[in-house]
Amino acid sequence: MQRIVDQIKVYVEEEKSDYAIMLNGTWGCGKTYFIKNDLSYKLYDLTHKPNIYISLFGIKTIEELYDLVTINILDIKNNENADKKSRMNGAKVDKRDYYRLVSLTREAVAVKKGIKEFISIFPVGKAVTNTARALSEAVISFKDYIFIFDDFERATIDKVELLAFIDSFVEQNNVKVIIVSNEFVLLPENKHKMNSNKSLTSSTGTNTKEKKNSHILKIVLPNFAKDDNISYLKYKEKVIGLTIEFKYILHKVFDSILNDYINDIECRRFIAARKERILQLFDTAQSNNLRTLEFIFKRFSEMYTSLIELDYKLKYSEQYLDVILNNMVASSIHSKEKGKLIEYDDDKFIRRKVWTRDGYGSRPPFSPIEEEIITWRAIDNYLTSYRIDIESLKYYIDDYINYLNSDAQGISMQLFNILFIENDEEACEALKRIQDKIYDNEYDINVYPHILDRLFTLYRLLPLKDSIDNLKQQILKNADLRSNDFSQFSWNTFEYDDSEAAAFKRELFDYLKGNKQSNVLEFVSTILDSDQLFAEHVNSVFANNEIAAGRNKGYFVGLSGTKFAERLLHLPLWSIRQLNTNLEHYYISTNDASVNYIQDNTFFLDASEKLEAYLNDTNLAIKDRTRYMLSSTLTIINQIVKIMGTGSNN
Repeated sequence: MQRIVDQIKVYVEEEKSDYAIMLNGTWGCGKTYFIKNDLSYKLYDLTHKPNIYISLFGIKTIEELYDLVTINILDIKNNENADKKSRMNGAKVDKRDYYRLVSLTREAVAVKKGIKEFISIFPVGKAVTNTARALSEAVISFKDYIFIFDDFERATIDKVELLAFIDSFVEQNNVKVIIVSNEFVLLPENKHKMNSNKSLTSSTGTNTKEKKNSHILKIVLPNFAKDDNISYLKYKEKVIGLTIEFKYILHKVFDSILNDYINDIECRRFIAARKERILQLFDTAQSNNLRTLEFIFKRFSEMYTSLIELDYKLKYSEQYLDVILNNMVASSIHSKEKGKLIEYDDDKFIRRKVWTRDGYGSRPPFSPIEEEIITWRAIDNYLTSYRIDIESLKYYIDDYINYLNSDAQGISMQLFNILFIENDEEACEALKRIQDKIYDNEYDINVYPHILDRLFTLYRLLPLKDSIDNLKQQILKNADLRSNDFSQFSWNTFEYDDSEAAAFKRELFDYLKGNKQSNVLEFVSTILDSDQLFAEHVNSVFANNEIAAGRNKGYFVGLSGTKFAERLLHLPLWSIRQLNTNLEHYYISTNDASVNYIQDNTFFLDASEKLEAYLNDTNLAIKDRTRYMLSSTLTIINQIVKIMGTGSNN
């Protein structure tokens, strides 16, 4: 930015100048921020002239603009009078903060119109009239001020007329004027590229077609007919003597923007620690939009404050706040600059690559981002509504924490990285974070086969207060509480280096397998004792109890066939049909079913006798269709009893 300041310094120090300069940059690139937070200070220090800043956004007529100039100067004069009175009273006056940049918005026009209507009543009306008269009579010199006209492209005034107004300042009054514009939106994209690269192509050479077309460059402007484009270019060449291309480099202003928008010290530290990651995402998206960065800081600060105030799962706050920040960066660029939101199929968090080779997309075939970004619908909803739905956010956070605690590969890699931490104290602290989660039973039980080898190795290599024996006992306690989550398919892992870890892995596997089988048998017994549970879960016995059934030679070993038959009377018709299908599949169609599940013979004998008695009872209050379906059940049970009695399915 110093280069730009130096260029403008040369201009404002010229004793006589008859031209304006233009600061040109894309929307959101930080032009206005630069003016208000950097350039205005340096211009005032250099010239001690008030900087009059006027946004042209929405200005429709030159009269409105003249009114704004008048009111701004009037505002300065009133403050100068106040300063004089303060000095007379012995007060010390520092003009720097006020006079470096005087700014009134377009709403001041309405004030001016009201002043005109009541000019004979209010003293301020006379002041405006006197100031306007003084301006026209050159009693007040425009040369006493530096004028900054922002949003040139957003003014609805005819651009030639606007340039003529500015020309009257710079040529007739020798005033310093800086025009701030985004000329890129006024130029067709392909023409602008030719224009912006004019100096480059002239030195490096272009093809014949480019040279041929360069002389027909046209600018498309609001309220302009095509024939007026040449007039605009002619006036621009006459009025604007220098165009400075403006582009902030985000990493150079990141810290100052962060300090401006984030008051919370801890929040500021959190973001500062992730500066490179944020800038990487902006770079990947080919974005340099300062306004988007400001938006991200404001929204994340609000989210951060809300979650910290809740004290919600602070142990995991660093992980899920990382996700939230990455999500905000990706989605803000996605929506603010491309007008799109990521599409969500459900309410689970999604891992998506948000940029494609061709720009943006929610399901891209290619992405320049090496890893996918986790995004949450709750964050995107907040970015568009400014409403934090804490309950929805908790759902996403809980879901994500469950994912973290079942991510065996990720946890194993954390242990692996601890091995390379030079400082023993830091390494012990990193391992303690994992120890704490083990002792709090937060990990999915199927994570352990993937981490025991590295965990035991670190216990041997680091000066820890805990012992491997204590660790084993805690993991076995965890197994008692998490046996139902055991999945034997998760236990096929790499070869262990630590023999004690390998032995404990086998012990833990057998312990969990036995516990789960016992739990399943207990579950089967429980559902037979409840009408509701039986109706809901009887068919799940076959899906969840196959391992135990093979070991115990039956699905219903030791259970009451009489109670089973009684519960059948309360089954919905569809469940009876499903039960009949399962009984046929597991006991009749399956090879050697009579041998596999022979221990269920007594169970089915009792069930057959009791169910037949129920169906023969004409006074039994059940639907005819229920009686019909249960007759099929009885036939199947009798066939099972016959198979088990003869030892053959034939």
